[in-house]
Amino acid sequence: MSESVQITFLGGLGDIGRNCAAIESRNQILILDCGQLFPDEMMSGAQSVLPDLSYLEDRRDKIVGCIVTHGHEDHIGAIAQIWPKLKCKIFATPFTAVLINEKFKEKKIDISKELKIVQLNSTLDLDPFKI
Repeated sequence: MSESVQITFLGGLGDIGRNCAAIESRNQILILDCGQLFPDEMMSGAQSVLPDLSYLEDRRDKIVGCIVTHGHEDHIGAIAQIWPKLKCKIFATPFTAVLINEKFKEKKIDISKELKIVQLNSTLDLDPFKI
């Protein structure tokens, strides 16, 4: 029997930025990216726009981690502002991990125990997800 998978986009559709999705299977959630959107002239006064994580806040006990695909701001820009609400492990390649760590240093948050480095071309097993 094949497993069902549900993908919920929390940002990033219809614009360039706020990339964030929740992938669910077997009652577990994997977050994919956590980016910001830089506002345009129509968003006067805003400095950045973050994904809406209210869907995840009520389900934080089901989160197995956050996979960050790469270090562009539209994929990591919101991570230091949003992580304190979710407090999940973050998985990133070495270069992206350095960028993420710098974001947390700016906020004076020690993320060293939660930030996991994934070597390039390796496989990560976060049951039920295999990346």
